[in-house]
Amino acid sequence: MNSVPDTKRTVDVQEEALDTDDGDARRGSVYDEHRDSTNPFSTPVFTTPIPSIRFERPISSTLSKTRPRRRFKSSRLVGELEKPWLDKSKLHATWDTIIFYTGVIIALGSFDWTTDDPANSYVDSEGLHIVPTLTTESTKLTLGQLNDGNATSGHILNPVRSARLTTSGKKTIKYGRVEVVAKMPAGDWMWPAIWMMPQDSVYGEWPRSGEIDIVETRGNDAEKYPLGNNIVSSALHWGTEYSNDAWRLSAGEWGAKRTKYSEGFHTFALEWSEKYLFTWLDGRLRQIVFFDFTKNKNLWEYGEFAGNVVNGTVPSDPWSQTGRSNTPFDQPFYLILNIAVGSTNGWFPDKPPGVSITPTIPGHAPESGIMQ
Repeated sequence: MNSVPDTKRTVDVQEEALDTDDGDARRGSVYDEHRDSTNPFSTPVFTTPIPSIRFERPISSTLSKTRPRRRFKSSRLVGELEKPWLDKSKLHATWDTIIFYTGVIIALGSFDWTTDDPANSYVDSEGLHIVPTLTTESTKLTLGQLNDGNATSGHILNPVRSARLTTSGKKTIKYGRVEVVAKMPAGDWMWPAIWMMPQDSVYGEWPRSGEIDIVETRGNDAEKYPLGNNIVSSALHWGTEYSNDAWRLSAGEWGAKRTKYSEGFHTFALEWSEKYLFTWLDGRLRQIVFFDFTKNKNLWEYGEFAGNVVNGTVPSDPWSQTGRSNTPFDQPFYLILNIAVGSTNGWFPDKPPGVSITPTIPGHAPESGIMQ
């Protein structure tokens, strides 16, 4: 990848004294020490640190005592910022589009049909867009055909099409930091998610091998619908069976009084080590969830799975034999970006009074989610 042109522009600044505010510089360096090569999903960003500056003037009663001015020279790199996401020839090196014809995948229960149609996911100068569309608007299928479904198998034809992008088989991470800058979609029953799944199901099928939800939210207007687009959440999923997923022991949310996450870009991040895992929003001080693995011998004991009969069977311990307290979150995971639509798994509470149950207003497509 070509680097930013090393062109420098000299700026002359005349002042009598120049001091650096070390406090602000230290605050800025907190992020720099984590900005390393451990995030294989990141888009290269070139920045020049600008420390806070405090100017002081000597106290003098006459101009004759004024110290001679000194010239301070500063320089910065100038040039065009690289936008590698515009190079469509390289996109498949990292991302794949997953096609599902049913929403019942990993207990999502969503109604969308994920496709590789450019109408549902594309890249332009603003970044990556994921756009749900009504099936009747983007295919030759009619509403009557959707309602009839498949009489042989009993499956419905999904009324909404969307996209799911994944780095499975291309890029994984085990410990490190992941950041995604995204503008969440606006629209009823939109379910955007930035999450991770294990590359290999080392400890068994879901949720035995874990799942990391960096951020999830809803597209519903928060002024009309509870738990709408003013709340984001994070969670870890782990358990021996679907019915005893212990995500409630490792989940958190961040609510905003005057912010809707569909109105602007925000940074959603994960920091992960053998000792802890936490997610944050627009800075490390806004932690959505923090999970300290060292406080427990292992997740089998912390989840109190022993003796809890599931489907008439006593569950077996899939994790303790490793001797690590963070199992199953000790394996490489890959990144997933998607917007699901609707759900039957409880993600959307029962319909409140006055709220439409349709995914979009007829004749209007939902606003896309944009990621940079």
